[in-house]
Amino acid sequence: MPDSASDSTPTCLNCGRPRGERFCGYCGQNDRNYIRSAWSVAGDFLRETLEIDSKLLRTLKLLVRPGRLSAEFSRNHRASFMSPVRMYLFATILYFFAFARAFFGGVDTGAIDPSLSFSVTGGNLAGDSVDAAGAVLDNLAPEQAQVDALKTRLEPRYQQKLDDILSRPEEAAGVGTILAFSGDMEPRAPGETGWLEKALWSLMIDFAHDPVFFMERVVGNLSVSFLCLLPFQALVFAIIQFRKKRYFVEHLVFQIHLQTFCLLASAIPLLLPAGAIANLVWLATSVWMLYYTLAAMRHFYRDGWIWTAIKGICALILYSSLLIPAFIGAVALTL
Repeated sequence: MPDSASDSTPTCLNCGRPRGERFCGYCGQNDRNYIRSAWSVAGDFLRETLEIDSKLLRTLKLLVRPGRLSAEFSRNHRASFMSPVRMYLFATILYFFAFARAFFGGVDTGAIDPSLSFSVTGGNLAGDSVDAAGAVLDNLAPEQAQVDALKTRLEPRYQQKLDDILSRPEEAAGVGTILAFSGDMEPRAPGETGWLEKALWSLMIDFAHDPVFFMERVVGNLSVSFLCLLPFQALVFAIIQFRKKRYFVEHLVFQIHLQTFCLLASAIPLLLPAGAIANLVWLATSVWMLYYTLAAMRHFYRDGWIWTAIKGICALILYSSLLIPAFIGAVALTL
């Protein structure tokens, strides 16, 4: 059998019908034959990989130009670029990788041994500092009556988490501070605590018990929430731009491209070491994203700058009505 189908083989190897081009016009199979040497198959795999990479680079090159990639999609110029959904998933993975690296990568969960001290002229400064810190923590620890009253507002699993927190002086001080601002708390019978108050106390205990795991769950839920919000955000633009008479899928693709760019731009400062440079890059990318959004709207919907700014403000107001419930839902799903 030959290494690959060629012009001398006018029939498709899959369906047996005439094949005049590289791909069969009936079943779609290409002219490659993988029943051949491993080196030849590896060469095909490498070529396909390079084709994907070149498609990614072409997509990114046009994505940074506001509204151009969405306009190409509306013209049915799609084969040279990555699909909007695949590009969005790529940007989402990159962003949350950068987010996890920035906020969780340097977390040290090891405890500091208070017995460690350093010799300082004139006394043991480290030991004195540890003693002073311990005295402050003891003063901030919650009273047992407050703890018992709080437990009547919690489910059993959160009562156990509260006990775990109180066994650690640093976290116990934080709980004590919150309880001090809460005023006098009276014990309650089961069922007397409203669901909102119970949820707030549960979230506070979840965060104090393991803040890293809590934030990881919130970030994971937010990624799903943002994905589910895309059709609603497209609907917002379909309402604002109803005079343009575009199909809903065009608004949806525009939103996907817009969110993809914002995710990639937001990941840039997160990948940098914390400091003044990262702060400046964050400020620059924030301004860039604001300009990009307006410029993309102006190019894609063909409005002037004034109308684009007015519609952008309307979209921002409607966005807020969607993002706030989405954030609250992402946090609530951690319970």
